[in-house]
Parts: sequence; structure tokens; C-alpha cells
Amino acid sequence: MTLKQTIKATILSIIAQIMLISLCTAATSQDIRSEAESFLLSEIASYEDKGFRVEHEIGKFSPSLNLAKCAEGIRYELKRHIFRSANNTIEASCSSPRWQVFIPATVEVYGAAVAAATSVRKNSAIQSSDLLVGERQVNANRYGSYSETRQVAGMIAKRTIRQGSIIKPSHLKPPMVVSRGDEVMIQAKSGPIAIQMKGEALSAGVIGEQISVKNLSSNRVIRAQVVEKGRVSVLL
Repeated sequence: MTLKQTIKATILSIIAQIMLISLCTAATSQDIRSEAESFLLSEIASYEDKGFRVEHEIGKFSPSLNLAKCAEGIRYELKRHIFRSANNTIEASCSSPRWQVFIPATVEVYGAAVAAATSVRKNSAIQSSDLLVGERQVNANRYGSYSETRQVAGMIAKRTIRQGSIIKPSHLKPPMVVSRGDEVMIQAKSGPIAIQMKGEALSAGVIGEQISVKNLSSNRVIRAQVVEKGRVSVLL
């Protein structure tokens, strides 16, 4: 082999090595997209195991992306909780060398959701007959929903709920179980000792709420917590 051929072969060998290194170290947009989708599918699997139906789509990002290969592996992370929004972002990041890419993604979760079978008027008690359960997109908004009618029946509508609307926690308030003037049983506790006495509610209240109650034995006014209809509790 002549000197000229030797030099040419050496140059070609160097070029080939450079190209090989480039191929081994580059992280293309297609690589990242594929890995991001695999990651997303693994996240979705836990929801599908719970009976939800999930539809997803990976959005577009720079097709010319060409990043250095990550020495410790690319880390993928969803930036929002899947149940809080259908529009999400997958962050792909590398610590060595340091870089990050944001990939848009849409994840629609469908499941059983309680909706109004008929219009429900403001401040009316919701009956089981006012409700129906059907498949709905449960992450269309961040306000949550209910999957069973028993979670809603008996609650009070804070506002008018239109027919077909998914029932949200913000639509509801608990019913008053004690009204002003009601006779209630006061349960007073001090360690292992508990005594009961009759009282009169001086204000209305829901379960868990503190209200003013008059002890009918002493006429003393105390603050007590509503525990159920006709019963309040106070710690001594």
C-alpha cells in the first residue's frame, strides 16, 4: 500500500470512528418520543388496572432534535397529575450531560361518573332518582367527580345543577342535621369518663361543625361539635 493509500485509509477510518461515536452518543427526537410513549403507557397501565379507559396521544416536538447520549439514562416525568388535566407534559431530562426536553401529551381518562339525571334546583336535597351513572371523561376538569350515587344522595345543591352535568364537589354542601331550637343530647368526655345531658341548639350545624348549645340543666352556653342528628359532643 502506497503512502497516499495509507493516508486515505487512515482518514476514512477516522471518519468512520467519528460517525460511529456520533451514532452511539446521539439521542434523536424519535428515540425520545418512543421512550416517552413507553413511559406514558406504563403510567396509564395503573389506571387501566382500576377499570378506567384511557386514550392518549404524544404531541409534536422538534424533529431535528439531536442531543448527546445520556450517561445515566434519560429520566421521564409527568408534570401534572393525570386526573387533574387531560393536557399534560412529559419532561425528558439528563443529568450528565445536562439537558432537558418537554414533550406535549394528551391523556383522556374515562370512567364511571355521577351526573344529574334531571335539573336540580339550588338548595334542594339531592335524591337518588335525581342521579345517574355513566362513562364520562373524569379528567376534563380539575374539580373532581363521584363514581357512586350514594356519595351524592342526601347532599344539598349549592347551585342549580343542569341535567347531564357531572356532579362535582363544588356543587354540593352537607345537609343541616341540627337546626336552631332543636333539643340535642350533649355528650361530654374527659378521658375515660363520659356523661350525657340534654341541651338546646342555639344555631344550626352540619356534621363536624362547632355550634352553640345551651345546657338545659345549668343554662350554661357551650360550644360543641355536631356528631350526628340530635347529638353533639364536647371535651371537658
